[in-house]
Amino acid sequence: MKRRNYTAEFKAKIVIEVLREEMPLNETAAKYELNPNLVRRWKTEAVENMAAVFADKNEEINDIKSEYEKKIDNRSTLYYRKVEPSQEEIMIKHRIDEIYTEFAYYECRL
Repeated sequence: MKRRNYTAEFKAKIVIEVLREEMPLNETAAKYELNPNLVRRWKTEAVENMAAVFADKNEEINDIKSEYEKKIDNRSTLYYRKVEPSQEEIMIKHRIDEIYTEFAYYECRL
């Protein structure tokens, strides 16, 4: 006797019917000419792996999100050109530092 192979869609259909509890598991198995132990095992596997379905989606979403963020980072630096400060700007900043260190005891209230 050849072993029958069932598709994932068929198994899901049976498990959903069993989980709805519209009819007992044994009746559902008889309706589709299946062994009740087989249907019970499918149900157990589905319930145990239900969290993995949502975890995989979260993982997939996180992968897509990280790829998108990488593209954004790459694009934001694409057009940026570093501009060196002018000599005048450097001199002004140095003078501000000198004044601050000389008169550090002055307070600034805004």
